[in-house]
Amino acid sequence: MRVAFVGTALEIAASLAAAGHRLVALVARPPASPGPCGWRQTVRARLRRGPVERLRAQLGAPEIRATCEAEWVERLLSRAPDVVVCAGWPSRLPSELTVRPPLGAINVHPSRLPRHRGPDPVYWTVRAGERCSAVSFHRMTDALDAGPVVEQVSFDVLQEDTKGSVLQRAIAIACAHAPSVLERLADGTDPRIEQDETQASHEPRPSASDLILDPGWPAARLHDRIRARLPDRPVWVHAGAFRARLLGSIPDSTTHRVTPGQLIGRAGPFVRLACGEGSSLLVRLERPLPTRVREITLR
Repeated sequence: MRVAFVGTALEIAASLAAAGHRLVALVARPPASPGPCGWRQTVRARLRRGPVERLRAQLGAPEIRATCEAEWVERLLSRAPDVVVCAGWPSRLPSELTVRPPLGAINVHPSRLPRHRGPDPVYWTVRAGERCSAVSFHRMTDALDAGPVVEQVSFDVLQEDTKGSVLQRAIAIACAHAPSVLERLADGTDPRIEQDETQASHEPRPSASDLILDPGWPAARLHDRIRARLPDRPVWVHAGAFRARLLGSIPDSTTHRVTPGQLIGRAGPFVRLACGEGSSLLVRLERPLPTRVREITLR
């Protein structure tokens, strides 16, 4: 099958090529976006892990730069793809890409659709403390992330998972299932399950206010907010002139009666942070906290 791939999850494109599909076009560099720096850092990091140039050299896929929309869309369609596969693209694809290829366009979305539609579903899944997510393959329509589902593969989200670890698990699952999804498209056996709009949710890219961290929250809530930011939106610990990156957190059973934000002990590489409702959180820093420090803030 002739496949045009649009997105930054290049591992999925490689899995399709390895399964025998011909990658006829690759659009992997999103245009400039006003999105928050965390999203831009995610894109840059993904392109470093799977360089466009290396993939093109290995698979012979011509890269098309996403500059003028009308131009790159026509260049992609001129390659006569049977299907467009999208994974990790920050905006809705032009409608021409969903209707002109014979088999349409398939999006790979890392959430249990119809929950968490939008450009950063893994952040919102982890932030909500959900313990199960999915990789959803769905047909693309004019409505964002709302087309019929072709396949949905569930997986567990662990308490220690970060946004980064969940995303990597989702990509691995997508790589394993994408070739069989295209086979069903080709032979017309894809189920096309309509999404239940009564269960749908849509979230935007996180704003600055969404990223605020407050030790006054219960430890479980703070833990979810921290791990939803990692690794592409670093969390910094401040105490006077001291500043260090937070590497991770673990909810702790220790209770207290002190003001949230104060330190109430240490446990190996972790410091114990007093949180709201008498709860506490173990946080690990990239370098030791001075022993004189008794209170910290998170940014």
